[in-house]
Amino acid sequence: MLAVLFVDDEAGVREAVRHLMMEEPDIELILAESADAALAVLADRAIDVLVSDQQMPGMKGLELMRAARQVAPDTVRILLSGQVDLSQVTAAFNDGLLARFMVKPWKDEELVGAVRQGLRQRRALTESRDLLAQYERLRQQMDELGRAVRATCLSLRADAGAEKDGEFLRNQLARGGKHD
Repeated sequence: MLAVLFVDDEAGVREAVRHLMMEEPDIELILAESADAALAVLADRAIDVLVSDQQMPGMKGLELMRAARQVAPDTVRILLSGQVDLSQVTAAFNDGLLARFMVKPWKDEELVGAVRQGLRQRRALTESRDLLAQYERLRQQMDELGRAVRATCLSLRADAGAEKDGEFLRNQLARGGKHD
């Protein structure tokens, strides 16, 4: 099951999102009423997608996204806001802080689509890391195999050399130690 953390200080918005996501059986929705509560969740467990409102008392959404990146760098981050500051949003995208920005109020299908896209992005990142780790293990195995092959070749050369030396000595002994 994929975990989505939704953060908004308004209980009605959280309840609307809970109702909306009930129809998504493969998503575990976790709701938080503040940035501090969200950071506690992020510190406690893996979250695939974080969706947060920008305008909250205390820590704003962008501040939460910065803190979340430190705690859970692989979590896909989506910011919602009814008040758009394009320079802040652009800077956040350029800084790799956000995967997506949505304007409030949102259309239900757009929010669900954004969450699903975030989940696909998270899955792709996980699969990519898994493949990279698998590649690294295979490369190490190939290196070990290469070392074993080299050692075997050197051993065979040494054995072949010893065989030639042994044949020479046998011939010499058979001739009585005389040289031609």
